Amino acid sequence: MHSKCFVCGKDNCSGLGIHYSLDENGDVKGSVLVDEKFQDGYRKCHRGIIIALLDSAMVHNLLQRGTAGLTVSIDVQFFKPVPLGIQLSIWSAIISVKKGLYTIEAKIFDDTEIYAISTGKFM
Repeated sequence: MHSKCFVCGKDNCSGLGIHYSLDENGDVKGSVLVDEKFQDGYRKCHRGIIIALLDSAMVHNLLQRGTAGLTVSIDVQFFKPVPLGIQLSIWSAIISVKKGLYTIEAKIFDDTEIYAISTGKFM
């Protein structure tokens, strides 16, 4: 949706290149292969990348509905470090809308683990 976006941009050769879509429930889903160029000092995926993925998935919940959203706040819980070289799934859903403020949840997981969840506020 944003061609130069670090997370979802098709025209950003340094970015993650994620494509998001809506599932049958109207939730956002996407996936990404965790490349070693996104590692931290411990040979795991950098947590800043995880936060960017969560934020992007939540914003895409609004973009998929034709609404431009700005992040107000994000609360993230990390459960396990994300290994390099795995395929991650990203999911996001709108929880509530009150007076133009959207509350959205997101999670990052694979076939066996949930690595992080977040709740964000967007306007």
